[in-house]
Amino acid sequence: MAIWLVLFIFASLAIALVAWLFLSTLDTGEGSDACCHALLEGQDTLPTFKEVTTKCTAMQSHPSEGGVLILTHTTASIESYARYSTSLLGAYSKLFGHTLIVEHERPAPLKGREYRYGKVWYLLNWMRHLVAMPQPRPAYIFWLDADAVFVNFETDTLSHVIQEHLQDPETQMAVTREAHGGVTGKTQKPTIVNSGALLLRVGDWAIDFLQAWWNHPEALQGSPDQVTFDALYKADLRGVRRRTVILPIEAMNSGIGTFESPQQQPVIHLFGTPNPVRVQVFKDLLVAFCSNYASGSSNLNASHQEWNEVLRDTVLDGYLTSLDARAKELRGSPQGFRAMFKFADGLRKNAQLCAPQKAVCVERWGGSAAALEIFKYLDAEIVKQPHQLPERIQILDKIAEEYEHIAEGDNALAIWAEGEALIRAGVSNGPQERLQLAAMLNRQAVALQARSKYEEALGKAKEAMDIWESVMGAENYDMKRFLANIGKILEAAGRSDEAQSYYLRAQNIE
Repeated sequence: MAIWLVLFIFASLAIALVAWLFLSTLDTGEGSDACCHALLEGQDTLPTFKEVTTKCTAMQSHPSEGGVLILTHTTASIESYARYSTSLLGAYSKLFGHTLIVEHERPAPLKGREYRYGKVWYLLNWMRHLVAMPQPRPAYIFWLDADAVFVNFETDTLSHVIQEHLQDPETQMAVTREAHGGVTGKTQKPTIVNSGALLLRVGDWAIDFLQAWWNHPEALQGSPDQVTFDALYKADLRGVRRRTVILPIEAMNSGIGTFESPQQQPVIHLFGTPNPVRVQVFKDLLVAFCSNYASGSSNLNASHQEWNEVLRDTVLDGYLTSLDARAKELRGSPQGFRAMFKFADGLRKNAQLCAPQKAVCVERWGGSAAALEIFKYLDAEIVKQPHQLPERIQILDKIAEEYEHIAEGDNALAIWAEGEALIRAGVSNGPQERLQLAAMLNRQAVALQARSKYEEALGKAKEAMDIWESVMGAENYDMKRFLANIGKILEAAGRSDEAQSYYLRAQNIE
């Protein structure tokens, strides 16, 4: 049995190596040109996915020492948008002299692991391969999910991250924080990082860490990769805490509904977004790049107008249209309920983007008033169902936020108080419920401070921090937010010396 396993691993690596050597002999001068030519000629789609992975993503023939191997994985089920996202990755790689690997036909041997765990297997195999290679070889591997793309073609984002955060030879890995700071997967455990973007230094330490991540006991029980990563990080396995830098999510990743310029947000990650929206977004961004590339423009990024059109007309409008249709189609079912919740949350975000300083919303969808009515309807429906406390707390929190947004603060405080009482009365409050309580107390503290009720606000804020710390630990990055909030309340109350001590504690958290 062991011999067959060794032969399988050797054969898989050999196939991947042959594919890599074959792709690396392609003429990189025609890669993006051929891909762009097809799009600029008006073709709706690229010819085939194989054409994308051979022409549009053509790699450098000789990866430079100190460069980055960019790695992603696609399957037949996502080819509709992956043909565009991998083409954008190819364009980025070509511009800045990196090497791109698109894993497509090799399935990862998951054996009970969640499907997203495949990235760990691909990273581990390529890390072993690079360590065994003679110099010159890429000095780093960067993983990017297939539903994420680089959008800044003026600055080499990866080289910037390496220069800023990986100059210390002891630092082995750069990751980004999770956007929502909440929970992941069926386990409903809180997570620290978003594993959609990972940058690792090539070397033996990375092999040891990836091996431990792949073989984590909870992985075989279906725990998501982010949950097991957090477990390894909290246990400081292989000294991972001092060898890892955790960056803000906008450094090389993004959250849902965060729409900044390419310079401020060099990567767009459309996780949780319907596939038709991904197709249109990635195609629009690729066409914008190709148009600028063909014209010889010194600015290869989408223009401000193109950027706003992609965000407003494609991401926002497409996202809301898709969710609205799904909510109506599945009305009365659990899936329809979730779609309606996401739709209302989308309306809320759209209303925020209508603010004069942003002005990239889709006006026809309206905003706060429509969202508030949907959230109220969902609350009336969910109280009819038993054992739905976390979901109801989410809805109440959204209702309170909308009341606060439309300047009905008393209503907001009343709803938050209702949610707080429900959680405290819960029979078995797990990590999710405690984090929800902490967030709800913190929002109450902000609202109370705005009404000059400083002592009450301070009590809520301190309890929120204590609860969050009990779940996430004292050195969790989100503790900065709680400490800073307490500092602001103390400062507003005229207790500046005490406020400074909290500000200092916040600054000392990396």
